[in-house]
Amino acid sequence: KFNIKDLTLTGALAEMENGVPTASYQTLFNDSRNRTWDGQAYLDLSYESSLSDTIQLFGRIAYDWYWYRGEYVYDYGPPPDIVVNKDFADGEWWTAEGFITWDFLENHRLIAGGEYRDSRTQTQETYDSYGTYLDEESDIDTWGLFLQDTFSVSELISFNMGLRYDEYTNAGDTVNPRLAAILAPSDATSLKFLYGTAF
Repeated sequence: KFNIKDLTLTGALAEMENGVPTASYQTLFNDSRNRTWDGQAYLDLSYESSLSDTIQLFGRIAYDWYWYRGEYVYDYGPPPDIVVNKDFADGEWWTAEGFITWDFLENHRLIAGGEYRDSRTQTQETYDSYGTYLDEESDIDTWGLFLQDTFSVSELISFNMGLRYDEYTNAGDTVNPRLAAILAPSDATSLKFLYGTAF
């Protein structure tokens, strides 16, 4: 992680290998060849700044990778017919998002923004010596816009109202509201009445 003024660059790389001795998916029990490998890496550049006492700006762009490999050992006998099934998955995508926060009229906080995601690679494959059971490749892009206002009537009562629009290249568009009434009769107690749908 590296910071310079209003910019933050973050990166990570993680890899993991697991033995699978429990005979999942009807594989051979306690066979050391039953293993999975997966990993993820990303680079993320974000910008956060106060344009004034009441306006804050945030933006980020990121690139992500994910990969998975699996080997599963089966006995299709009798007689013993040992087969190693190979399982693959790869993903690669980049994301851009930004929003602005504006505190106005002393009791309103408005948040407006959007995001875009481009899936560069989405592949899955499963095969063994008998054939290929899955071989999929897709390219799904999404983008969304959102607007939310938090309105404080008093220290005891506030309301939250939001709306989000999303477009998926593989599933069309969707519009989703978010509404909340928040009551805080004391510092230790709050009651929230919420309604919303997921995007």
